[in-house]
Amino acid sequence: MRRCPTEAIRIRKEKAFIIEERCIDCGECIRICPNHAKYAVSDPLESLKKYSYKIAIPAPSITGQFPERLELAGILGGLIEIGFDDVFEVAVGAEIISNYTQKYIEEHKDIRPLISSACPSVVRLVQVKFPSLVGNIIPLITPMDITAKIARREAMKKTGLSENKIGVFFITPCPAKVTSVKEPVGEEVSPVDGVISISDIYENLINHLDSIKKRGDLVKSGKRGLRWGREGGENDSIKGKIRKLSVDEIHNVIKVLEKVEDGKMEMFDYIEAQACPGGCVGGIFNKENPFVAKERIDRLASMIEEESEESKVLVNDVKDRELVLSQSITPRPITLDPDINVALDKLEKLNEIEKKLPGIDCGACGCPTCKAFAEDIVQGVKSIDDCIVILKEEYKKEKERL
Repeated sequence: MRRCPTEAIRIRKEKAFIIEERCIDCGECIRICPNHAKYAVSDPLESLKKYSYKIAIPAPSITGQFPERLELAGILGGLIEIGFDDVFEVAVGAEIISNYTQKYIEEHKDIRPLISSACPSVVRLVQVKFPSLVGNIIPLITPMDITAKIARREAMKKTGLSENKIGVFFITPCPAKVTSVKEPVGEEVSPVDGVISISDIYENLINHLDSIKKRGDLVKSGKRGLRWGREGGENDSIKGKIRKLSVDEIHNVIKVLEKVEDGKMEMFDYIEAQACPGGCVGGIFNKENPFVAKERIDRLASMIEEESEESKVLVNDVKDRELVLSQSITPRPITLDPDINVALDKLEKLNEIEKKLPGIDCGACGCPTCKAFAEDIVQGVKSIDDCIVILKEEYKKEKERL
């Protein structure tokens, strides 16, 4: 409860309750809970049956999840064997986004620092907790989205099938991507049809390591795209004289954004911010230790070309307008009330109540902090009698009086 970066969790009626408008789908509650009380939902493999032609677009971090002997060609070949008709690496889309990001940073010098839009949890964090910084988020679609667009377009040319008969599925390391497809930010509709977790396909591949047919013809990525799978990889792929900062793990991201909000980070041109520790290799849908996964990605990246031939060709085919978000990213600040006058009255009451509270943030009331408890009292979902410390003091006074 106290670990949630946006204080979205409360205990109500003896059960954990999530305030949806506060939740940024970072997965921190799932990662930290020893009782596994929370879990994330992704699309099942059975959803492939809805489409005539199925395309897998795996995240770059998938490379670090399997032993080296399987190789990237084996991982992609394994996806074909579990039911996909084609595979298109998101790492290729990452190379395309990297090129355009560099161009955007160099052309827009009026905003500093610009913030990456790649991590959906960070984008939602800014919307909810740092609404004044939404204008700093670079308005580009994610590597997942551009990869989905390209993969569908290529499949339509190849098969002659209509768009709605082709299903594009992202293989994800984290639940935030599930939400970004179901409820996209900056786009009306996501080009991705479904999101399948890495953990759901892991057993199918790891149990058949020696029988999987390796498909070298499906490997198109270069090291620039592959390194997006770990912390710092996005920055490594952006060329030019650009001063960049990389930060991972949601609470570290918050500390950096607080400094950005205070105007203390303007020396940086660009910030790569990722909610998961270690970047995408730290996503909760992954199976491998993130440090091992990072080493595997770096090891493989050192053996291949800087940029894939595929992305060099595709970068000329992709129009700039395809890479820019179709809608603005808007603030979603948490307010006490939509009416400003009512909100101010509630804020005054909140401050008065908070002064009466012990300020020890024990969580016994079912709220992460005393301030959050005061907010719940003002909103009418809690009573000050729910504070066990105050109740104990009142009991003590009553006992002394008698």
